[in-house]
Amino acid sequence: FNILDIKPTNMDNLTEVITSTACHPTHCNLYAYSTSQGITTMSDLRVSARGTPCRIFASPEASLDSDVVDLLSTISCLKFTPGGRFFLTRDFLTVKVWDIYMEREPVQILPIHESLHKQCMKWNDSDLFFDRFNIGLSGDGRNLITGSYQNTFHIMDRITKADIFLEAAKRNRDHIQGRNGFELNIENPEFGRKVTQVSWHPQQDLVALSSLNNLYIFSHSA
Repeated sequence: FNILDIKPTNMDNLTEVITSTACHPTHCNLYAYSTSQGITTMSDLRVSARGTPCRIFASPEASLDSDVVDLLSTISCLKFTPGGRFFLTRDFLTVKVWDIYMEREPVQILPIHESLHKQCMKWNDSDLFFDRFNIGLSGDGRNLITGSYQNTFHIMDRITKADIFLEAAKRNRDHIQGRNGFELNIENPEFGRKVTQVSWHPQQDLVALSSLNNLYIFSHSA
């Protein structure tokens, strides 16, 4: 059973590429892959490659015909929760939480770049939408970490929907006010300073992330 992502001879014919893949944490026969069109497919290795995929999960924006929406829908990261009942996808504006038994819509949509939503047309021709932001999950799958611009990142609780906005900086360990007051500076968003790679320790409240040439480690006890 092979998945091939082959570059076409004419790049104008390129309509969709696979952007992220993940294996199910408890069932070795199940795997999922996401694409640049905002679609996630979960398949079974026991099923023929010529057969119908097990389940197809399409984000609400995937049905809209817009160049900007196509860019916003591109999934940069796909992660299963430790138990395997849910998986998370990261696109430019949001983190979506999906139930593997419910294809029609995500069970949660967590906003990340809410303040940039109305400004997207301005950067339509830039490479901004190709930034690949990762997702890290805590050992119990309840909390997640994902990056943003201006050297900041989010730590979110999926149950309470609490969102802590932190800056990756040595000079300040105090958290920045998230939804209650702080938003990205639209006039000077500093797109070059961004946190794209993140990871959560599987057994401890310890996260690691990188920005430019720096590696940061944050712990709950710090």
